[in-house]
Amino acid sequence: MNKKEGFPADIIEKIDSDFETEAQCEEILKSLVELTDELEIPFGRIPRCVLYVANGNTEAFNRMLTLARTDWRDAIMQAEYDSEKGRIFDFEKTFPENGIH
Repeated sequence: MNKKEGFPADIIEKIDSDFETEAQCEEILKSLVELTDELEIPFGRIPRCVLYVANGNTEAFNRMLTLARTDWRDAIMQAEYDSEKGRIFDFEKTFPENGIH
C-alpha cells in the first residue's frame, strides 16, 4: 500500500514543504503511519501537532514523536495551546483552515 494513501493532503503537503529530501519525507511519513497505527488514532490531529511543532526540524520531529507516544495529549497541548492565550489552533482541522501554509 502506498503510505500516502489515507493521509490528508495538507499533511502530505506540509511534509513535502518542511523537509528537504525525498528520503526525509518518506521517513517522516513512515514514522507518522507507525504512530497512528500504534496509537490507533485517525491520520489527522496528532500528526498535524507533531509536524507543526517540528517545523521542518528532524530532531524536534523525533522529540514530538516520543512525546506523542508517551502521552498524545501532551503533543496536543504543545501544538494547539499557548500558556497566555489558551487554545490557538485546532488540528482536527487542516493546516490551511488554521491559517498555516
